[in-house]
Amino acid sequence: MRWRVWTVAAGLAVAALYTVAPLALCVLAAGAAALPLAFRGLGAEQRRWLTAILVVAAVARAVAIGGVLLRNAPSHDDQFVGAASGDEAYVMSRALRVRDIARGSPVGKYDFFVAYDEYGRNSYVDVVSALQVMFGPTPYALRLLNALLFMAASLILFRLSREAFGALPAFAGLVTLLFWPTLFAWSISLLKEPLYLLGGALFLSGAIRAARAADGRTRALALGTMAAAAWLIADLRPSALGLAGGGVAVGAVMYLALASPRRTAAAAIVLAAALTVAIATPVERRLIAGLEAAAKTHSGHVFTMGHPYKLLDAGFYLYPTTQAASNSCRSHGSCSRRASSPSCRSSCCGTRCCCWRPPGSSPGVGKTGWSRVCSWATWRRPRPCWR
Repeated sequence: MRWRVWTVAAGLAVAALYTVAPLALCVLAAGAAALPLAFRGLGAEQRRWLTAILVVAAVARAVAIGGVLLRNAPSHDDQFVGAASGDEAYVMSRALRVRDIARGSPVGKYDFFVAYDEYGRNSYVDVVSALQVMFGPTPYALRLLNALLFMAASLILFRLSREAFGALPAFAGLVTLLFWPTLFAWSISLLKEPLYLLGGALFLSGAIRAARAADGRTRALALGTMAAAAWLIADLRPSALGLAGGGVAVGAVMYLALASPRRTAAAAIVLAAALTVAIATPVERRLIAGLEAAAKTHSGHVFTMGHPYKLLDAGFYLYPTTQAASNSCRSHGSCSRRASSPSCRSSCCGTRCCCWRPPGSSPGVGKTGWSRVCSWATWRRPRPCWR
């Protein structure tokens, strides 16, 4: 009789939790189902260490998510999306607009524009939108889901490291991944980084399993995992698939090159020849051109809304180089600098510098108004056009 009472009480508790936070309950169930895979093949002592690490990591993340909830409690209303600003707020607001459209709630044209805008579209936004449609507004349960994805990726890398380097380096890497402050914050965010890390870990694991497989069935399963992970990460970040594939290719080449002393010597000769070719002028120009293009793209990210990180020297961020800024210069009244000569005002926008000269200041310049003379400046160090 007593077990029936406890069963009914447990069922009522689960039903109440599902009513309040359905996605959180699903996340807990998924974590409980996948947890035994992390302990497979471990000894008793390693199981105890892994259990302690995972319990502390999970509790710390749950407490941190609870702290975020309490911090945001004064802002909770029908318009709050679970984050005050930045990419987190954008992702959630877009997903909630998709939910309103799917449910037939009253929406405006701007809601359709945001929900179906190509800017920022990726598979993570689609997943978040689907979860909001199925489970309702769940910003804090979504943080819990991201924590689970991050911990799952960390465990995949832990098992790969344990097989390759042993238990001590694997446990050290796992603790670093789970408790490094920056990674800890990313793991409970509303962003795509945990899903991206999981996709990268699955891609690497699939490649290694496919190379080590002893039979065709295991190799086919590993290649299928690798293909699914490649499809996942390809839509999360530009050039993510090339980065992951290139990393695996470099690792495979290094493994083959270091397999024997003769191969190591041959690899050193090939590397020296490649470096000799790389310092040649045409190759150097191509490399510099690629770096300049990457720097321009990076500066465009810095000069947009969100929380950018400035990775280059401060001189690179003097002027924005977004598409709009690079194609045309602003008027001499804005974005202008007074030259050492009073006859020239310069307006440097991106890589384009424009000198504004007053009427009649020099031969060939009109006498009825300011005239603009534009030239393309060097990206490496933007300089005022009067120098």
